[in-house]
This record gives sequence, structure tokens and C-alpha cells, in this order.
Amino acid sequence: MSETTPNTTTSNYWMSLEQAQGNPEFAKRAEQEFLSSPFASEAGKDGFARREFLKYMGASIGLATTACVRRPVQTIIPYAKAPVEVTPGVGNFYASTWFDGQEAYGTLVRTLEGRPVKMEGNPAHPAGLGGLPARAHAEVLSLYDPDRLTGPIRNLQNKTRTNRETVSGKWADLDGKLLTEFGKGQTVLLTSTLPSPSSRAIIAEFSRALPGVRWIQFDTLGATQRLNLAKANLVVSIDTDFLGTFGQTVENMKQWSTRRKPGKDMLRLVQFESMMSLTGMNADDRIRIKPSQQIAVVEALMAGAAGRAIPEVAGVDAVMLSKVAKELAANRGKAIVVAGGLPTATADAADLRAAVAQLNSSLGGGLVEDSLVSQGSAQDLAGLIADMNAGKVHNLVIHNINPVYALPADSGFKEALAKVANVISTSNFNDETAKYANFVLPAGSTLESWGDYELQSGVYSLQQPTIRPLHDSRSFEESLFAWAKAAKNAPARVAKAEGWFNFVQDLWKSEIIGRASETRGKSFDEAWTWVLQNGVVSTGGGTRPAARPAGTYNGLSKRAKTSEGGAGASASNYELVLYPKVAIGDGRYANVAWMQELPDPVSKIVWDNYASISPAAAEKEKLKQGDVVELTVGATKVRAPIHIQPGQHDDVISLAIGYGRSAAGRVANDIGVNAMALASFNAGKPVFSGRAVSMKKTGEFYRLVSPQEAHLLEGNIADRQLVAETTNEAWMKNPSSGIHRHKTFSIWPTHQYTKHKWGMAIDLNVCTGCSACMVACQSENNIPVVGKRYVMD
Repeated sequence: MSETTPNTTTSNYWMSLEQAQGNPEFAKRAEQEFLSSPFASEAGKDGFARREFLKYMGASIGLATTACVRRPVQTIIPYAKAPVEVTPGVGNFYASTWFDGQEAYGTLVRTLEGRPVKMEGNPAHPAGLGGLPARAHAEVLSLYDPDRLTGPIRNLQNKTRTNRETVSGKWADLDGKLLTEFGKGQTVLLTSTLPSPSSRAIIAEFSRALPGVRWIQFDTLGATQRLNLAKANLVVSIDTDFLGTFGQTVENMKQWSTRRKPGKDMLRLVQFESMMSLTGMNADDRIRIKPSQQIAVVEALMAGAAGRAIPEVAGVDAVMLSKVAKELAANRGKAIVVAGGLPTATADAADLRAAVAQLNSSLGGGLVEDSLVSQGSAQDLAGLIADMNAGKVHNLVIHNINPVYALPADSGFKEALAKVANVISTSNFNDETAKYANFVLPAGSTLESWGDYELQSGVYSLQQPTIRPLHDSRSFEESLFAWAKAAKNAPARVAKAEGWFNFVQDLWKSEIIGRASETRGKSFDEAWTWVLQNGVVSTGGGTRPAARPAGTYNGLSKRAKTSEGGAGASASNYELVLYPKVAIGDGRYANVAWMQELPDPVSKIVWDNYASISPAAAEKEKLKQGDVVELTVGATKVRAPIHIQPGQHDDVISLAIGYGRSAAGRVANDIGVNAMALASFNAGKPVFSGRAVSMKKTGEFYRLVSPQEAHLLEGNIADRQLVAETTNEAWMKNPSSGIHRHKTFSIWPTHQYTKHKWGMAIDLNVCTGCSACMVACQSENNIPVVGKRYVMD
């Protein structure tokens, strides 16, 4: 990868900036690393002791591994009848689907004696092709989260919703009260995108049963795109981390890997970005830009690809811009330009999206399409907030979204919520939004209920429960079904079905299975069994709503460039970039300790979020790693520790969302800061990046934890090859170019082997990186270290 950033370090490869700079504190810390007990918390000075952390983390693990005979009753033989297909200790797999409001994949859920213990990707599903993101693996641990609500509750609120008393309730009693409330005024359903035919169907039936129901969808992380990387020769990304946090990342990775095999036809990636991302780390050419320059870069590429003169973009190499534009023109029909995600959500986001769509169209199009997953609308949400303030909304049902936490304060959502007479949340926690609701009706996990999805046009998959609900929960769709069935004007489709499972099954019988190529010609029972076993069918034609158009690009230069977060932001010393992390996302899995412990693929830091700045900015502001700074955007101030990140633009400060939770559970509460406080949602125009931000040193220090800085037992890294490095051209001449072959040796050289040898090697690209097995093995058996491989003969 080439980059326009100069290399300011003394070594090509290093494990941390402190090590690269020869920091004496780092050297001292490395020497004393194993001289202190990991179980001591120094009287609470450094937060959780490891023993305390293991206690919290072990709670969900313990529940997952405790015998639990709770399989659902539909189509499953009760364990009391000793099903012959179950062998204690041997797992059974069930095909299902996972969706978290951002990404969606077909899954295979492994169960042991009636309890789900692990999820893997379903190789038969085109969305993921057998892979899953980290958050999907966290679903099982979230299922067993001891902080989950164990049943429906009521928050007895005062008029301003500033005080409450929480009491438990029974579903039958609460359903009766809610039906009465539904008859008093307009009901609005506020959800994330729900790419489910059955969900759409039951919402339609609920709306027929109770006239005046409106459905508003909003996605915290905004719209996404599906990329056809398998057919691309060139990808130009504008501040978009499509391998890490944007769109169907696993699907993108699968396609990416097939096109990154060295050779003449290897896909080429050019990344223009403001902060270092996983995608940027994989780029062939990486050019640093500010958020306010995103649309200027696209304009330059549009001009160059059309053969016109390329306008100047301050601080960006004109030669590189010209080269990329010519490559786009030379790869018409085989080139993709992609822009999306929070780093591109500036005040000019609509123009950026339209400009990129126009550029892709001029290049032949067909390799980028609007995602079938994201249907949310910020404008629709802004209209809802206005109606709430006007007293037009009597009932508000909130599902799969946490707007009080996720929306900036200037959206006015929290204040508008106080003007809604009856608020219902389906959260599994009495979280930041739920605590302002009158009723909290836990929807449970996707592992506990029936459902379905259409993740790609005409590709349908089932969500089947692998365990009976652990608590007294009921899915959002089951609640809608119950309310529609109990209504005076219950629709015929609902009245006919015995329950939600039957509603889903009837919909598949009448609308999907007969059109699917895999089940055509089979009886319904045979077809249903086939779908349960395989998890996915294709009909060749979908029923998803049409994607929202990107709009028409008329040229940013034709209007004033003074909007906040757009070109006018360059008047500030620094521009803000908000972004989601691979593990934490929008914060919904923040209470899963494993997700907090998972190192960020770029910074390698665990647990906290932090304000990332470039080494040049740190030198200019006289800041070091862990210094706490006060960030100010407008009238809003937050405090966060500094992380010095090579590759960051010198005029950019980035901060991850998903942290700073206050009502998520014992693990997540008060971890990090809520970056959403620095965003804006004024008049339904979300601005998460490009806003002018100032930074002031506070004099405080906070120790950021990175496992990459630990276990430095291998000696001087200058003596080892941390990274095998070569070029595509050199590899084509010699596939072994750039690879140093370590000499292995025996710790018992005098012994003559006459038959078998036994050897062990640990591949750190595959293992979890804890190094415990290697440290223990080395210390107990006096095994020599050879590079990163621990070898025994």
C-alpha cells in the first residue's frame, strides 16, 4: 500500500508508537509486565480487576453451558420424549437468520441439549456465504445476558417523564390496557428497517385492525449499499469502510478475497479517507482527505473520467487524482466508486451520494445498488418528531432502535417523547429510551422466536427459534399479532391463524414456497421441512419496497459552500469524524463483555472509545497517548482520552459511537463517552462528520488498554519478520518473494529420531491472540521461541 503520509518512525514495522519511538516508559512496562498479579485491582484504581471481569463475563458463558431443555414446542418433539436425534454432548444445527438493524446474514445455530451455544454462517445463503461478523457471534451471549428484563414492566411516569416507579406486569393485563389506549388516538410504529415479509405483513394487518397506524423506519447508521466486488477491477472508496463497518461487510470480504489473489486480474483499491480504517489498511493507494473534501474529490474524479480538466483539491496530490480518474475511465463497466457510512454523513451527504451515483452511472453502472436492507428515512423521523411535539401522536411503539441514546440532543426527540401520552418500548433492557416509556415489553432474542427475511431481492430465509424464551418475553411481531387478533375488527388473515408461527407459515405457503425453485413441485410439508433444514430459498423475484433514490446532483459549486459540516467546516482547525467500531457498532451489544474485550482491528484498543489524532497533530498540541482532552462542537463538550493513530489526517479528530451508555447493563454502563452528543440532527438532516471541533488539554490522563502492547517476550522485533511484504509484480515472478523462512531446531539435538516426530506451531493469524497457550507452553517446557512460532520436536 502506498500513502501520501510520510513515515516518521524509525522502523518499518512496530507494535505501538511508543515502541517505535523508543519510549523509556514503554520499555520499563514491558520489563515488568509479568511481575504483577493480573488479579489485583490496586484498590480499584484501575477499574475492574481481571477476577471481577471474569465474573461478569462468566455469567453469560455459564448460562450458555448449563443444561437447559427449552426447545420450542412447534414442530419439535419435547425432550421428555427422548428424541432419537439428540446425543448428549453432540451438537445439532438449525438454519436461521440474524439481523441487528445494520447487517443481516443466514446462520447455522449449534445447540447442545436444547440450548444454543454458537452461531456460524450458512454457506448456502448468498448474504455472507458462510461468514458472520463479530456482532452476530455475540447474539448467543446476549441471549444469556443476566441483565435482561425477565418480563414486561410498567414505568409509572410523572407528566414530564422525569421520575418513575417500575412495576412488573402480566401480558394479558397489559394487552387489555394497550388496546384501550390504541383506541384513543393515532398510533405510530417507530422501528429500524425490517427486511421481513412476515413483519411487513403483520404491520399491514395491525394497521387494518386499528385505522390510522403509521410506520416510520429509521436506521442509526444510515443507508447502505451492496457492492458487486466479484466483477470489479477497480474500487475507489470515499471515506467508506466497506470491509469493516459499512454495508454487508462479510459479504464484501468474501467477494474481496476472491479478487485479491495476486496476478494480472487482481482487484485494485484506492482509498480516500480521513481516518485509518480496515479498508484503508488494505488499500493499494491511500490518500488522506478531510470530510469537507469528500465531494471535491468526487467532482475531480468526475471531471477527469470525462476527459475534462481536474479541479484542484487542497492538500491532495493532483497527479494521484489524475491517475485515479484515468483508471476509472479505462475500467468502464468494471469500476466501482463507493461512499457511505457515518464518516460521509456531512451536511453535504445528499450531494455526495447523488454525485457518486452519477459517476457510477457514467462508468457503466451495475456494480453498485442501494441496499435491500436499509429503508430508514431521517426526513420521516423528523416529521414524526414534529407530530409528537404537536400532540398528534397518542401511542408510540418503539422497536429495535434506541433513539434517546442514538439521536443527537438537537433532534428534540427526548423532549417530544414527553408529549406522547402512551409510549411502548420492546427493548430487552430498561434502557435510555425504555426508561421514558410507559410500557416496556421485552421482545427477546432472534434465537427465541419465529420470523423471516428477504435480505436480497427474491432470496428468502427463515428465522427459527432454537430455544423456548428464557424469560417472559414476546417478539414485536407476536405482540402486533396478539393486538390485531384481539381488536374488534380483526382482519381475516389474523383471525384465521392460531398464532404468530401459523401466520408466518401461512404466508410462506401462499406467497413464497410455491415460487421458489428449490421447493417447487413438493408438498407444503415437504417444502417446509426442506426450508427448515436449508434455511434459504430463491424465487427469482422479490417483494421488497423500492430503494430510495439517490437524488440528482446539480454540482456543489453552483451553490454557497457555507453549510455546517460541508466545505465551510474547513475554517476550523479540526474536523470531526464519528464512526462505528467493528465490535460495538451502534452500541446494542455493548453489554456483552466479549465485544468490549475484542481488540479494534485498527487501533487494537479494547473497552474504551477515544479521540484519535495523527502523530503530527499530537506533536503540534503537545499531547501523548492517554492524555484526556475536552472536545467542543458548538455548545457541546465531551471529554475523551487521546489515541495517536498513524494514517489519520492531521486536521481530523475521530471518535467512535456506541459507547457512553447509561442504561445498558453492568458491563456497558459508563464505559467511554457518548459520541452522538457531538452530532447534529437539526430539521431531520443528520450530520455526524465534518463538523468543526476544537480540542483542549485537560491535564488528566487515562490509560488505554491494548493487548498488542503486551506479551513482549519475543525480543527485539528488528530481529523478526512481523509482516511478509512483497509487490504483485514480484510475486508473479516468485511466489515466495518477501517471505523469510525461519530455521527450526530441536531442543534435544542429541536424540536420534527413527520413526515419528511431533511438532506444534501456533498461527497467530488464526488464534484469538491471547497468547496464553504459548506463554504457558514456553514457561513450563522451556521451549525456544523462533519468531512468532513456538516449536517443539
